[in-house]
Amino acid sequence: DDTAKGQAGATGSGKHEEQEEEQQQQQQPAKETEDKPQDHKSKAAKAAGSSKTSALPQNTVEQGRVFFLYKPTVQTEQVSGLRDVQRFFMLLQPQQPPGGSCRLIVIGKKKLPNPAKHERYFGFVEATAATPKELTEGLTASTYETKTRGQRKQGPARAAGEGSYVIAKGGSKGGAHLAYELELPAEPGQAQQVLGIKQQGSFVLSAKNPDNKGRGGVPSAGPEPAYSEQQREQFQGRAWVGVEDRSLLDVAGTELLLVGAKDDPIDTGELGAASDALQQASAEGERLQGQGQQQQEQQLQEALEPAKADVEGGDAPI
Repeated sequence: DDTAKGQAGATGSGKHEEQEEEQQQQQQPAKETEDKPQDHKSKAAKAAGSSKTSALPQNTVEQGRVFFLYKPTVQTEQVSGLRDVQRFFMLLQPQQPPGGSCRLIVIGKKKLPNPAKHERYFGFVEATAATPKELTEGLTASTYETKTRGQRKQGPARAAGEGSYVIAKGGSKGGAHLAYELELPAEPGQAQQVLGIKQQGSFVLSAKNPDNKGRGGVPSAGPEPAYSEQQREQFQGRAWVGVEDRSLLDVAGTELLLVGAKDDPIDTGELGAASDALQQASAEGERLQGQGQQQQEQQLQEALEPAKADVEGGDAPI
């Protein structure tokens, strides 16, 4: 079985020159978030403080804002399909309960799994920070040199949607579910359809045991997540556990499995009180956007200004 990071980072071409470009990019200096999750939790709480504070339903682990982003392949100006997408990201900004880190999650297959087909996609937490803007600073445009092709340009990440999300226990398939409702664009367009972003959807969300090295004992690519002893105890020898402890998402390197569950979690009330909480959060998000009070969203859009039309228009070419 391929690891999450291998699948998420692959472009599918297999050409030697693309491998060289990937190596060249990795050799460039990159801004890394040095803060540990516990070091910037207070900053995260302050950044998310614009949302109303209210008691979450008992089965709700977390509620907040979700952003969908994608990065085009090298030398690509006009993105027309998944072949032109290098990586697809889901950025989570927790609001309730306060204190969680913002997380930048890479999704394998470069799209969301289809809930109707119960598709299973791997992913991993690439980075965490106190605010969404900090996470997008590393997704800007860049230029670098290659030995065979000369100067190459990597375009900035582009926004593909935003809305509200909840992580809740239970659901028709049990375990922990991540459910979202899209707010911008108001209706999914071509770009969202290609990336599997629907008006609403839910996924069974599980974290991989870092001791599960896979076939032949081969470890996963990249650094092992620095879990605390308490976090490690949750796995109890199991290969995967539901993300009912949201702190697992606050650790960079956490490998994830998303299994499509429902494409209408609010309409069906799949998650009980958590579905109602998601609907209320989405309505509040739309209200604040209408009044220009979603400061984090405004900051994120400023960081991703070249792709603003992709979100607002909905039908913009992907």
